[in-house]
Amino acid sequence: MIPESAAEIQNQLAFISAVLGGFSISLAIGWLQMGAESEIMKRTVTWAAGAAVTAALSLLVATVAGAWGVIWLAERPDMGRQAQMPGPLLTAFRLSGQAFLLGISALLVSLGISGWTRSRALGWATSAGAGLAAIILTYFLIGVMGI
Repeated sequence: MIPESAAEIQNQLAFISAVLGGFSISLAIGWLQMGAESEIMKRTVTWAAGAAVTAALSLLVATVAGAWGVIWLAERPDMGRQAQMPGPLLTAFRLSGQAFLLGISALLVSLGISGWTRSRALGWATSAGAGLAAIILTYFLIGVMGI
């Protein structure tokens, strides 16, 4: 992959990570403010909040790494003509991709757990939906994108 296309991919990944990171922070705040009546509900909310915070932090890393890669390349316009990505850019690209994958996985875990706070049936439905989304995203990000 040439550096120019890698920079554009990082730019888009950083933007998506920033949006999803903001959503994850909002979700984590909501979980942390939620009151729980039973011990099982407290554990469920704790796990969901922990997953949302993990998602927010991972997506923050993906945003910063992606933006750094784009800035690094913008400061070196002559690098855009090379056939291979330079080491620092490749490192930023890999780090942003891995952090994005961890963040989106943690966000799916939090969303999957969310239904269990209301009912068993809704818990199974949200867990199944999150599991299916995780399989599809993993196939796309690893199989298609090569992250």
